[in-house]
Amino acid sequence: RDLNMFDPTIGFPVSSCMCASFNKELMYQEGMAIAEEAPDLNLHCLLAPAMNLHRNILCGRHSEYFSEDPYLSGVMAGFEGKGFEDGGQSACYKHFFANNAETIRSFSHSIMSERAARELYLKVFEYALEVHEPDSFMTGYNAANGIYCAGDDELLEGILREEWGFS
Repeated sequence: RDLNMFDPTIGFPVSSCMCASFNKELMYQEGMAIAEEAPDLNLHCLLAPAMNLHRNILCGRHSEYFSEDPYLSGVMAGFEGKGFEDGGQSACYKHFFANNAETIRSFSHSIMSERAARELYLKVFEYALEVHEPDSFMTGYNAANGIYCAGDDELLEGILREEWGFS
């Protein structure tokens, strides 16, 4: 993956490949290297890591997402985010939560049980937050269980801030 598609940059392995290494230190070092390159591209907040699960083969951005496993994805994303921020760049964990499609994603609506939400879609973000608290979270464009993620007070205030302690 590149930081900018139009200017020459270092080519980094895609997130799913890095995640498959199970190497937390390597993930952290990649985060540091990306952070080192970012100022030359006038970047101050990296809209990454992306932790959507590989739920729909038509999603189109699976290379950005870490894994199907919430624990592995969360831990590896947390180490990349820590690398970004230790390297001087803000990290933004995304897309919070249940973003299953790229095409027409602002009209996507995921319906699931609370168990599926907590054990799969939310757990990945919780694990990442346990490794490293980023400067920000980006909500999904989608709705989940009847509410758009950006307007879901229970998700943002209840779970993210009160339950998990995100400041």
